[in-house]
Amino acid sequence: WKSIRDLLFCDEMTLDELNGLMVLLACRGICKSPDFAKIVPPRDRTRHEQVLSYAVENLQAYLPSLASLKLESYQHLGPVVDILKEFNFAQFLQGENNPHSVFLLQNGLSNQGEKVLKMCLLSQVCILCGVTGTVTLKGSLFLNEANGRCLVRALHALQQIHELDPHAVYWKYIQSRAEALNLPVMTPAHMVQARLACLTRCVDQQRAMKVQDDWLQLT
Repeated sequence: WKSIRDLLFCDEMTLDELNGLMVLLACRGICKSPDFAKIVPPRDRTRHEQVLSYAVENLQAYLPSLASLKLESYQHLGPVVDILKEFNFAQFLQGENNPHSVFLLQNGLSNQGEKVLKMCLLSQVCILCGVTGTVTLKGSLFLNEANGRCLVRALHALQQIHELDPHAVYWKYIQSRAEALNLPVMTPAHMVQARLACLTRCVDQQRAMKVQDDWLQLT
């Protein structure tokens, strides 16, 4: 948890910014309600993030917590939601998306400050913490030690999004996952196996070796 906090620079965010982000996450949950989504025009409700974006811009009257935010709390929420629409961090974490998704994130951040990136990543981490919220509220079943280590590697990779090209960011993350599982990363075929390990949710060496064995049988 300390590594995650340090990577997201949580201590550098003001109380108003953190408050705004928590309100945004609460609104995101409300926007998943089919009844609430009916308020939104059909063209803006094909995805949850679209509903959230429309609500942040136009439906403050229906969301008192959002309407009562100070300017410092509110001003970054629109850009954060725009990035959430384009980049799915959970898919990046599992290797499900591709370098083009990283490009979309990079492009979305081109006119935004570092603050927006930090708030966006923090919101995604909070969302992952609540993945099993319907099962238990005693901690996070999903974000355990094994998945938490993968999360830290993903945050490490995305911190360099302003310095590296999208392909480098993406494959650097995949490589870090492979190295953590003691998989080789010397050839393109090795990188394919590394991505397969991510796609099949391998977080321990035993499962990774099973994926490697299955790959060798195919080839």
